Amino acid sequence: MTNLKEYISGNFLTPQTLKDLSTNEAVIVSEPLINEDTPFGRDVLEMEVEVKGQKFVYTMNKTSARKVSEVLGEESKAWVGKKLVFETTKQVVKGQLKDVLYSKAAQ
Repeated sequence: MTNLKEYISGNFLTPQTLKDLSTNEAVIVSEPLINEDTPFGRDVLEMEVEVKGQKFVYTMNKTSARKVSEVLGEESKAWVGKKLVFETTKQVVKGQLKDVLYSKAAQ
């Protein structure tokens, strides 16, 4: 079950969060769900993740979803409890160069 408190509060996982916590890993703690109503103009997978004991909402793009599903499978329920490894890259988002998270399943 997703804890909506973190979602509502906007406690989203960001590149800065991972940098501040000195890690590039998180554990998925809720089943990923498709959110079609996003400010990005495309659907994303959203899930609750835990990083060093703190919970965040992680918004996963399709590129990361493909990489993760290659290892963990296409049933998102099976992802719960699995570890993700993140990479931060620079990308143009809405006309501005920003740090963006990409993830893959830990092996």
